[in-house]
Amino acid sequence: MRQARHPRLLSVVVLALTFVALPVHARPGYVHLPPAHAGDLQPEAFQQRPELQLLPMDPATRWLQRRLPWPGIFEPIHPTDLQTVHLGGTTAQSLDLVLVADGFTEGERDAFFAAAAATSDAFLQWSPYSEYASLFNVYALFFASPQSGASHPSQGVYVDNAFGTTFDYGGVERLAVADDGKVLDAVGQAFPAFDIAVVVVNDPAYGGSGGAVPVVSRAPEAIAILRHELGHTLAHLADEYAAPYPGYPAGDSEPNVASLAHLDPLKWQAWVKPETPVPTQEASSTSLYTPVGAYEGARYVSVGVFRPAPNCLMRSLDMAFCPVCQEALIIAMHKSTSMLRSRLPGPAALVTCTLGQCPTFTVETAPIATLQLHWLRDGQEVAQGDSWTPGPNDVGDHTLTLQVRDATPAVLNDPDQALLEEAVWNLHVDATEPAPDPSVRAEDCGGCGGDVVANPAPAQTSAASGCQSGPTAAPAWPVGLVLAAWAARRKRA
Repeated sequence: MRQARHPRLLSVVVLALTFVALPVHARPGYVHLPPAHAGDLQPEAFQQRPELQLLPMDPATRWLQRRLPWPGIFEPIHPTDLQTVHLGGTTAQSLDLVLVADGFTEGERDAFFAAAAATSDAFLQWSPYSEYASLFNVYALFFASPQSGASHPSQGVYVDNAFGTTFDYGGVERLAVADDGKVLDAVGQAFPAFDIAVVVVNDPAYGGSGGAVPVVSRAPEAIAILRHELGHTLAHLADEYAAPYPGYPAGDSEPNVASLAHLDPLKWQAWVKPETPVPTQEASSTSLYTPVGAYEGARYVSVGVFRPAPNCLMRSLDMAFCPVCQEALIIAMHKSTSMLRSRLPGPAALVTCTLGQCPTFTVETAPIATLQLHWLRDGQEVAQGDSWTPGPNDVGDHTLTLQVRDATPAVLNDPDQALLEEAVWNLHVDATEPAPDPSVRAEDCGGCGGDVVANPAPAQTSAASGCQSGPTAAPAWPVGLVLAAWAARRKRA
């Protein structure tokens, strides 16, 4: 079932970490806590969580601070400000992604919706998001900015936009961030059911970031940042960079990294072939992603932490996801969505019917190519497909279960059965049929080829033979006897 939503989390929780994916050269990621929320943390929090350290003060940081405090309430938006870009299911069944405009003026409204559509398409066309596009809803939420674009403090450019999106954060030119708290508050008011908010900033420069509110610019290559960052957001994947990040906390809790102490067994052991040595030397790789093993260098250290594949989108932005990261993403998407969209009959304490008059049990599922549907009566499979009707063998009391399973070969290890959903009915099938009406009989019509069974109605004639059936009439044999006797007397006379 779907996990509970938390669209407006406390800033200390939702804004603890922000990662930025950098281009191909495998530069280290960056961690920052927006200065808007630094005051929410007690001094001891920084001692216990070294990753929460603020990046050095820089023009972009000062720019965001100057914009505070900000009013926590936005004016109600116009109905046309929220548009559906991609619809996979209901909000309860899907992951709801809201693309939020920043740096688009009122006159650039159409440009924003076009940019949002392009961003959605580019995101959902990337595996494994593409195979599971039906589990996502994507919306575009427009807020007009007084000025167009984003700030570039290193160039002396400061823009008055709705959510304060600025490049150069922490002194990194391509690190573009927005005021996360302001975005979450605005989206929470406009669309409370959202799961993830992403700022689309009206700037052609390559840049973006991740964390509580990912940011992506309009540069075409920046979409790789969003694909990478949602790997963090959805599946809690770790960065696989080997370049150091001072002060980053040790650990290997993420599904795609393992420390030296956790190489036997590996979390992703199901993907490792028996002939692959662990640890695995990069010189033994047969492609960018194979064989799956344990390659040293990940999570901002070059030794002691291992990743599953030679390369991956979590390591370099021009890559696809490796098999282990794909698996983690697919499992995460299933945990927050539903493959089962509707069922008939609907949920009820008991479905009772008479044999021959039972309903056809029918379900609708998300259009995922790898789904398998199995119907079980009291634990025994009786059918496959999206429908089933009780038959003579189903008389009595039963538990009817439909199992919807994603049989994708991209998942080898699913200990929590995230790829399985069930619908259950309590079913009673009665064999008793209505008693026949005693005033109706079936007459043997000889040439009719059998009995013609009449319903409780006036006499009916078979269109094929003219045979008639209906209420019982008086027998005709006494009349025949009288006529035969009269004819015999006349002959003797």
